[in-house]
Amino acid sequence: MFQKIRFDDKDNWNSIVKSFQHYEVYYLHGYVSAFRAHGDGEPALIYYNNNGCRAINVVMVRDLGDIHHLNLPKGELFDLVTPYGYGGFLVESCSRKRKFLAKYYNATIDGNGTKYVFNI
Repeated sequence: MFQKIRFDDKDNWNSIVKSFQHYEVYYLHGYVSAFRAHGDGEPALIYYNNNGCRAINVVMVRDLGDIHHLNLPKGELFDLVTPYGYGGFLVESCSRKRKFLAKYYNATIDGNGTKYVFNI
């Protein structure tokens, strides 16, 4: 279902993005690497693939413990933001986009030992 593609998996990242018929450069690894270098967080590609319905979204994972005035422990709570301010999913072959989005907003992705919970 949902998969988190890590920043260090560049070839897989770009292969997934380029497999979408109408992909844009903003989803590619090289584009988001500039935001990582700037300190905006750790880029991740969220990839969904289920029964022919596919979707991708680029997010920056930020540790809320790095925001000093929040007084939170490091490594426990994270937020996800877009690297360029207007992000969203690129969706292919999903007849029920609302159902897909509901799954995303309630999904838990295991990111190599870290749980990312999307609930809004």
